[in-house]
This record gives sequence, C-alpha cells and structure tokens, in this order.
Amino acid sequence: ERILSLRSPSRVSKSRKTATEQTQRAPRQENASKSPKEEPAKAAVVVPAPVAKPEIPEPPTAAPERDSLTDIEIVRSDFGLFSPPNSGKPSFQVSRRVPLQEGQGYGWYVELRTTMPRIKWREELVVPTPPAKWGIQGSTAQHSISDDRRTLTTEREVAPNRGFIYNRWAVAAGDPKGLHVVRVYVEGKLVRTFEFEAE
Repeated sequence: ERILSLRSPSRVSKSRKTATEQTQRAPRQENASKSPKEEPAKAAVVVPAPVAKPEIPEPPTAAPERDSLTDIEIVRSDFGLFSPPNSGKPSFQVSRRVPLQEGQGYGWYVELRTTMPRIKWREELVVPTPPAKWGIQGSTAQHSISDDRRTLTTEREVAPNRGFIYNRWAVAAGDPKGLHVVRVYVEGKLVRTFEFEAE
C-alpha cells in the first residue's frame, strides 16, 4: 500500500505535466492557425495604399506635354522628289536619294488631322558642308542660318491644305554632296526626322 501511495503521485504529476504541456502547446497552435488568417486581412488594407498614392501626382506632370499636340494627329508623312506638272513624272515620288541636277525639287510632307485653322511648323535642314549660297532670297518664311553655315532653319505658320503641310527645295549649283538631315517640328514638337543622300 505504501508503494502504491508513493507511485500514485508520480503518475498524477506526469499526467498533470502532460495536461500542462498540452494546455501550453494548444495556444501556440491556435495562434499559428490564426496568424495566416490575420495577415491577408492586413495585406488587403495596407498594401494597396502605397500603390495608389504615387499614381495621383503623375497625370498633372505628364499632361502639359500631351496637351501640346492634343488637337493634332499625325496621319502620315514622307520625304522624296517633287516634279512639276507636265513633266511626265509623278508630282511626288518617295526617295532617299536626290540627284544633284539643277532645278530638281525635293522635300517633305506631313498629313495632319486637326481642327486648328492654322499650324506652326519649323524645319531644320542640316547639310554636310556649307553650300555656295542658301536660296532663300524672296522667301516669305522666316529663316536663320547657323554660325557654321551648315544648318538652315525655316519657320512658317500656315492653314493646312486638306490637312497637308509641306516644304520643298530645288537643287542649285554648288549644293554639297553627301548625307543631309531634315527635322520637322509641329507646334514646337519634333514629329519627323528624314535623312537623304544628295549625289
């Protein structure tokens, strides 16, 4: 009986420890099971907030650049050779080579879709070497020549002819051979760059 009385407390204590360990472990399992449920709730509330905030100030900063050509759509454009009527040649022929024959016409066109009654355009013509002379005498456009005499800037304000704006030149004696570059601006924005060889 004494032996039984001595062993019974140890069994009771072990059972108590086991019960105690179970009660201590149980909350940990419950917390672990609760944590993944709580994290998505936090993520749903907290994560979208920083994403939405940076997008708010962006439209005002980008709007002025887009608005400058809001009323103008570039439909098509090209560069090539112009021929006079009754020449037996197309009035315009796409080309990136301009023969250095006096009187040969060349230039560019841009077709626009716009409701604006008048359009301002600017052309920058860059030649490989300074020409003998720039044929701008008697022109009604505004012109300026760079200090190295290799770039001629032409500016006009025109009413689009059936949606077209254009500019053309004619080959003159002394025009240089080589690569030429033409940059076309519409309402202050660069819209096209053409390169051609004069030979």
